Amino acid sequence: MDGGLTGKVGLKYYSREKNASNSQWRIGNIYAGGLGVQKDLHKAIEYYTKAAGKGHAKSKSALDSIRREHERKALEACMFENIKKVTNDKTERIVKKYCQNQIAEKSLKELLPKQKRKRAKWF
Repeated sequence: MDGGLTGKVGLKYYSREKNASNSQWRIGNIYAGGLGVQKDLHKAIEYYTKAAGKGHAKSKSALDSIRREHERKALEACMFENIKKVTNDKTERIVKKYCQNQIAEKSLKELLPKQKRKRAKWF
């Protein structure tokens, strides 16, 4: 993503770095790309949001990109679900507008697929 450290080493290093917003952006990149760790968009969004709140432009861009991607997927899912009710082209436009309005009201985290909870392993 940006040529920096990855995995647990990167997470540890960037969590100690003085430039907090840049570090948070880098940690977001590690999670977003699954760079040496399990890919986790929820954690990526958490770090990007912290950095964006401090004015970090690349974090704002990353959040916008994730939102666009998941809005598109949500629109496709909504259209697929409601298209069965469509009888003509005009109705299809109405359904599309309805879906776009529903999606626009959702937060970015609501657009992401639900996270599966990990079960603890007992030895």
